[in-house]
Amino acid sequence: MSMQHTKTKRAVKPKQSAEEVGPTEASGSVLTSSQEDVSKKTKSKKTEIEELRSFLSQEIASKKEQLKSFKEKLNFKEELKSLKEEIKEEIIASVHEVLEAWKATMEENLTQQIEEVNVKMNSMESSFNSRLDPIIQTLNQQNTAITQLEDIAETSAQTTKKLLSENKRLSDLLSKITEKCIDLEGRQRGQNLRIVGVQESREGNRDLREFAADLLKKVLNLDQKPLLGRAHRALGRRTRADAPARQLIVKVQYDHVLDDMMKKMVRSRDLLFEGDKISIFRDYPVEVTRKRVLFTETRRKLKNIQDLRYGLMYPATLRVTYKWKEYFFTDHKEALDFAQDIENKTDD
Repeated sequence: MSMQHTKTKRAVKPKQSAEEVGPTEASGSVLTSSQEDVSKKTKSKKTEIEELRSFLSQEIASKKEQLKSFKEKLNFKEELKSLKEEIKEEIIASVHEVLEAWKATMEENLTQQIEEVNVKMNSMESSFNSRLDPIIQTLNQQNTAITQLEDIAETSAQTTKKLLSENKRLSDLLSKITEKCIDLEGRQRGQNLRIVGVQESREGNRDLREFAADLLKKVLNLDQKPLLGRAHRALGRRTRADAPARQLIVKVQYDHVLDDMMKKMVRSRDLLFEGDKISIFRDYPVEVTRKRVLFTETRRKLKNIQDLRYGLMYPATLRVTYKWKEYFFTDHKEALDFAQDIENKTDD
């Protein structure tokens, strides 16, 4: 409206100036044409302004509609948000109610079950106590008995230890005494000889000592009869007529005579008396004889090896001389291994 008002004022002013100056023909025509142009332009501008106004009105209306729809949408979102919050609150409330109800139910059930379990446990405890009391009493008695047994065992262990120590001492003492007894027996029998193979009653009515002296002088080719302290048959009786004759045991009175006899016995291979083959041995204790017999196999092997000499020393030590070296053996197994080694070397 303000724009139209200003334009009309501009258009009116020429008319006022024309009347005041005084119209002429030339100036009148020019003014008319310019007024028409101005009016045309004014109309065209008005038209443009109207079109612009209508366009702007339409745009404003459309924007208002859009703004209205947007506001409606915003209102819907707010309502939706509030609805969600309400639903959420309702769900949470319902869940809380369900949980509270479930919790109450569970607490009640658990309380009942706990009470039942407590009742059962109390009954079981009383039952167990009634059963365990005699067991506990028995265990206490057994613990007491075990303690007593431990004390007794400790005392027995100490006593056993002392007894073992004493037994060892006595065993060592017995071994020494046994060795001494064997040595004494060997010394007592040191001048005794055992003659094997002499028939029973061969001596007839003669004194057995005289008969044995004649036998030794004849068999060993002695210059004179040896002086014998005593002579007798081995103890025991013959159980059968065809049983072997008992050994004849004699005691030579002098050591030098016994040594001469032993040297001649070593040189002699076969000893004969009135057609019977006899053997003469030193009279050793039984224990010594058993140990010496263990070297029999070794002595048999060594006998056939050249440049070797051997002898069985008292009580039971094998002495071997081979290639100017001497060896002593108290263990028959070691001696046998030594003899086999030498025998294998000589065979190679």
